[in-house]
Amino acid sequence: MNNDITLYVGNLAPEVDEKIIYELLVQIAPIRKLKLPKDRVLRKHLGYCFVELDNPTSCEYAEKLLNGLYIYNRPIKVKRSIVDKQNKLITEDNVLGTKLFLGNLDRLVDEKYLVGLMKNYGVHDQLLKPPEIKRDIHTGESMGYGILNFRDFETCDLVIKKLNGQFLMNKKVKVEYAKKSNGKGYHGDKSERLLASKAEENYYHIRTGTSKKIL
Repeated sequence: MNNDITLYVGNLAPEVDEKIIYELLVQIAPIRKLKLPKDRVLRKHLGYCFVELDNPTSCEYAEKLLNGLYIYNRPIKVKRSIVDKQNKLITEDNVLGTKLFLGNLDRLVDEKYLVGLMKNYGVHDQLLKPPEIKRDIHTGESMGYGILNFRDFETCDLVIKKLNGQFLMNKKVKVEYAKKSNGKGYHGDKSERLLASKAEENYYHIRTGTSKKIL
């Protein structure tokens, strides 16, 4: 699959199959490849798929048109997907849930400070995107908490172990997995870890031109 023209389609209902996905996307653009990873034992899909279209413009249009569309009473997620240098599956909105919440931050702790801290921990290159400090929309001042997104759960677990309960600028920081956007629990649970494992197992390795498993 071509990294520049591949879409991630997630939050799929159990009733969705390859035919439904194909018929939905082919109305927008020609489909070059479609992969719907499935459980090896149950042969049921894992709730997401990857679709390669004909060009980046088609992908952008499909994302805008289809993201949030309800299929079998579920809003699907359509995002551009990429595989990083370590063949880790990631998407722009970090659908795998490798996201940490940092609470009780001193007002002087900013994004640059967190980048430096991650360098000290040796995990800077595992950041999925730059650290986020949540700020007041009017004053721009820190609200005392932030978000870190990493490429895998192992790095998240390591950062929690190293940083949770430590003092940053005289304040004891709280580090834990962030709450899920639907309000149902926290990221980093068994289901997300299984999803990440299955994704790496099933996903076509773009940079090597090989696949661990062909469905």
